[in-house]
Amino acid sequence: MRSPFTIYKEKTKLGLCWYARFFWDEGLGRYLETRSTGILVEGKRERRREAEDKARKILAELKSPTLPESTLKKVSPKKQSRQPSKVADISFIQYLRDFWTPESEYAKYKRDVKKKPLSAYYIQMNHADIERHIAPYPGFQKISLGDVSKKLIRQWLIWMGTRKTLFRKKDGTLIERGTISGRRTNAILQGMRVAVRWAVDNEDLPVDPFKRAGEAAEQVIEKGILIPEEVVKLISSPIKDHYSRLAVLLGVLCGMRRGEVRGLQWGDINDGLISLRHNYQDTDGLKGPKYESLRTIPVPASVQSLVNTIKAILGNPAPDSFVFATFNDETS
Repeated sequence: MRSPFTIYKEKTKLGLCWYARFFWDEGLGRYLETRSTGILVEGKRERRREAEDKARKILAELKSPTLPESTLKKVSPKKQSRQPSKVADISFIQYLRDFWTPESEYAKYKRDVKKKPLSAYYIQMNHADIERHIAPYPGFQKISLGDVSKKLIRQWLIWMGTRKTLFRKKDGTLIERGTISGRRTNAILQGMRVAVRWAVDNEDLPVDPFKRAGEAAEQVIEKGILIPEEVVKLISSPIKDHYSRLAVLLGVLCGMRRGEVRGLQWGDINDGLISLRHNYQDTDGLKGPKYESLRTIPVPASVQSLVNTIKAILGNPAPDSFVFATFNDETS
């Protein structure tokens, strides 16, 4: 005996959606009624159970003798789909501004639940990108979060392809220096994608308009390294200031990054070794480096000699004091 209904997937403008067929007719060899459940195919289990529950409700309505004839018509998935929450009615630009803040729900979730806090620099850059490259786009102005579409995103990508980078000269004037790179465009796009994906995951939006919306082509340029001749030339440069010279040598001979140099403390240098355990950024202050960056670095003789010279000048610096104190001075 045939089941009173069967469900299947059908592609719609909103994405893949669950549909249901009802009332099998043996003579015709097919089901007589087809209806949308309004349930989109999402997640690991594709929301199949929800679709089956909705199909049962539709079946009960179809069997009802008081059911108006008009309701037997095929209903579009757009009308059947779950209504968006009030979050979807918020201005898109305002939603992004509220999302990329240190105290947003997303930032708290990453910090307090996942134990992977977002860096202050990452939040700051995404927030700045809203004002520079998202809010100025006419298509994003005066629309709500729920109005963002795949077509609109692609139009923004086209608009970004014509945007010029600005360079500030020493006299303070700004000049244009070519178009924004695909890599930079995709970084800004990712900031929007993360924010909207959060709304989708929280069921404040029924679908993700950024899914398969595409992105800008990137020109991959490998980071180069100094050749031996360049290293020799850099080391032999006439840098008289001890601190400046030490900073150069730590980068060239010890492979330390800028934040690691700035975060270096006197207690990190012992017995001809540097224990890399600090990093200093303007936005985050002093923090530990990423786990994979924790390491011990042998100190070359030229670097150790310069370290000894600076320590002799200072006397006996405290272990928790910065080697490059002026780099991290708020008044500098």
